[in-house]
Formats: sequence, C-alpha cells, structure tokens
Amino acid sequence: MHFSNRNRFIVEAVVEKMRREMQVQAFKNTRGILAAEDVPEWVNNSGADWVKKLRQPMASPSGC
Repeated sequence: MHFSNRNRFIVEAVVEKMRREMQVQAFKNTRGILAAEDVPEWVNNSGADWVKKLRQPMASPSGC
C-alpha cells in the first residue's frame, strides 16, 4: 500500500508539472496575437478602471 501511495504521488506531480508546462507553452504561442487595434478598450482604459466597471452592479432589465 505504501508503494501505491508513492506511485500516486509521483503520477500526480508529473501530471501537474506537465499541465504547467503546457500552459507556459500556450502563453508563449499566443503572445502578441492581438494588436492594439483589435482590442482598443484594453489600450484606452486602465486595468483598475476595467475592474471597477466589472464590479459595478448591473442594472436590472426592468430599470429598478
């Protein structure tokens, strides 16, 4: 039983490492894929303003 726990730990560690490596590779492959003119709202607004806008309560459809 001790041996199977060790194997499970190793497999989980390898899977996690592979997942991270795949994410890093995906980030590298897509870096620069969008130009500023593709998403002007990202260029013209600060990140802080964008977050504030997201956090504002949405108006209800009935106008209440």
